[in-house]
Amino acid sequence: MAVQPEFQFLRNDCKKQTGKVQAVVEGKINCPKDIARVISVNADSSVLSYEVLNGEVALNGRVNFKVLILDTFGDVQCLDYNADFEEKIKDDNIKSYCKPYVHTCITDTEIVSVNSSKITIAAVVENSVDCVCSMELNYLSGGEGLLIQKEHALTNVLVGNSNEIITQSEEVSIKDSVKDILYCEGRVVIDNVESLNDAISVSGFMFADICYTYSNEYVGVKNMCAEIPFNQEIQIESVETGDKVCANALLKNIKAVIDEDFGEKDNTVKINTDILLSASVYRESDSEVVNDAFSLSNEIALTGETLQYNRFLFPFYSAHSVDGSATLEEELPSIAKIECCCGSRVNIANIIAGNGTVTVEGVVNTGVIYNSFEENGLNSVEVELPFSVNMNAKDVLDCHKITGRAIVSDISAKQRKGREVDITAMLKFEFNVDNQSSVYGITAIEEKEPLAFEKPAISIIFAKEGQTPWDIAKKIKIEPSKIKAGNGETFKENEKIIVYRQLV
Repeated sequence: MAVQPEFQFLRNDCKKQTGKVQAVVEGKINCPKDIARVISVNADSSVLSYEVLNGEVALNGRVNFKVLILDTFGDVQCLDYNADFEEKIKDDNIKSYCKPYVHTCITDTEIVSVNSSKITIAAVVENSVDCVCSMELNYLSGGEGLLIQKEHALTNVLVGNSNEIITQSEEVSIKDSVKDILYCEGRVVIDNVESLNDAISVSGFMFADICYTYSNEYVGVKNMCAEIPFNQEIQIESVETGDKVCANALLKNIKAVIDEDFGEKDNTVKINTDILLSASVYRESDSEVVNDAFSLSNEIALTGETLQYNRFLFPFYSAHSVDGSATLEEELPSIAKIECCCGSRVNIANIIAGNGTVTVEGVVNTGVIYNSFEENGLNSVEVELPFSVNMNAKDVLDCHKITGRAIVSDISAKQRKGREVDITAMLKFEFNVDNQSSVYGITAIEEKEPLAFEKPAISIIFAKEGQTPWDIAKKIKIEPSKIKAGNGETFKENEKIIVYRQLV
């Protein structure tokens, strides 16, 4: 054969999130005999186990409901209830051999009904899977008897990944005469990642909301938020400084235990947490992919393919405050004193990349517990706080694809008038920035008949607008270097190109 092509593989590894799957999970709790009112319901969800098959992940999960009730004695109780669920998340990119990051969260809760025997509650659970997907292109890299044109293709290659649980214990002080801890819920967020030699460093914060009753002139409910930092070095072999780190943090367990002395004003609470840190590390690769070719001796037929892929660029982290107001419905008692906010969460609806900016649209949900100072006067109202925030992001371009999440790191409610409440929430954001890339490569070549025409010693061509030396060289079957000699790299419309061939 006059032409002997050579091929090699181009690979890009990227994290892909499947479409989010939502399900409604219900729970039925036996109603205590002495109940006066259901104050609020909060919930969180967790993954118990999962099985990875080709095209799907079969998930077993659990929703933990925490229902605050007021009894006829004026005391607040927390009813704890677990409801298990099953879900299948389907996507063609899921392979049986992959190690996915499976996550679940609560987007909404509701008190469905209350009667003399049962409290029916419900939560909307959103489940999704992140998995590292490999895309490959078997492209022409060169070969004997071929003149080739190449283009650069930047890709990411997975260096390694890790799932590691870190356990923390922290003591915090509550400046109240604590009667009882009702529950403790937490949120975790990353604020920095760094690649080291054979390791990565991940740091962030865990926010623990401790909801408790206290005794003063009356029994009330408060919520204290404890901010607990973490910084963990994770060993991953072959990682080098400068590699790209894509990390997630998930709170697996949280428990608050109080050592109380009711004769003292201060109470010390020990908070124990387990945080799952999942990370994938990528290294950038610069390849030259052949996108066109011809032969000086034979006609050849080319087949090509375009590989479209997402390339992870970098993470970035930000914080922003949002505020708004809400008005109580007429059937609810007026506010005499706001006790606390509880069950706060963020649902992101849209992330828009701009040149140097990121705009995030979403909703903050929180429950506001308040006292009307009537008999059995504790009540609550669910508040939705829509927001649209614009953040500076130096290296972001409007062509980038951004995924992200947010948590509420702090929230407060303030009474404006008898039936109006002002809400201020501090949000912390995690973003991953991808570039949507594509590359065209020659994937097959077929040798045809030998070239039949005679090659003149001198060729004169009148260029067309936009033609390159490669275009002309391919047309008249000559090395591109001979086009460039004496003619330059770019041509104008109808520019005369003179090409001298070497006579043998």
